[in-house]
Amino acid sequence: MKKNILFFLLLLIGYLAQAQTSEELAENIYVKALEKAAIVAIKQKNIAIFNNMVKDSSSPTAKVKAWSYAKRAGILFEIHEKMLKDESIINSSKKEIVKEIMKNYQISIDSCEECSYNWRIYRLVFLQECNLETELQKKELVLLKAMGYKEEKEGISLGINAIKGNDFWLGAQISFLAVYSPNYKIKQKDTQTGKMEIVARDKTFFGASLLPISFNYNVNKKTTEFSVSLLQVNAPVMIDVTKIGYRNGVKGEQGSGFYRPEIGVGIGYFSLSYGYNVWFNKTYRATAERNSLTLRFTPIVKKDKR
Repeated sequence: MKKNILFFLLLLIGYLAQAQTSEELAENIYVKALEKAAIVAIKQKNIAIFNNMVKDSSSPTAKVKAWSYAKRAGILFEIHEKMLKDESIINSSKKEIVKEIMKNYQISIDSCEECSYNWRIYRLVFLQECNLETELQKKELVLLKAMGYKEEKEGISLGINAIKGNDFWLGAQISFLAVYSPNYKIKQKDTQTGKMEIVARDKTFFGASLLPISFNYNVNKKTTEFSVSLLQVNAPVMIDVTKIGYRNGVKGEQGSGFYRPEIGVGIGYFSLSYGYNVWFNKTYRATAERNSLTLRFTPIVKKDKR
């Protein structure tokens, strides 16, 4: 009897596993077919190609149904992007396209409660890109931030440096174009347990500054240095291979230009890096340090991106 029950359970588990595999296979086939249709629709600027594909096939799951409507909204945006971003254009055609895009995003949100946060983010980005419905933007942003979402920031970076070589240096750094994309966790209430559960994670984070300019002051010897880079990556790995600058000499002594490649690690707006100093003045090189450690804090002080 026990053997029969065990055999039955094994059969049941095998059946359920196979059913799950079949569902995933159906999802993959459906999504791949629509992805191909989307590429053609965008290339030919004809949304009907994608619409016909959706009409002629049935969505295997609520999750994929939500994806297909969001995909339709994205295709419409790509086809009409130039017009949608041009704030000087206000006509019935543009209003109808915006209405259709918004309708598709709303269907996506309503179709899949589990993944609704994702389509809310897509809708928010669309509104921000086209500078539409600022009140709805604010409401969506409040809702998403309450769930754990964090926006990408872009703007002016104004930070401080602390450098340790032979001496201790303090300074400031500015970049008029910097970007930081944070990682985040999205939490939603589980409909069965009522508890807040993590439903998504964005583990990637990235920070970089274009043309950062630094001015540092030697606390020990009361002298200064100036430097500039083409590009400085601050997180998750700190890399700067384009830094050049000039350090003033002490008490009338000749200073030196330098090249200082740096490598290190970054978390958030903080970074710690090792720098190797190549001094252009041979006389200065004899007494100046080769190695240095730099701790930076470079927040972006301008408003959120878009």
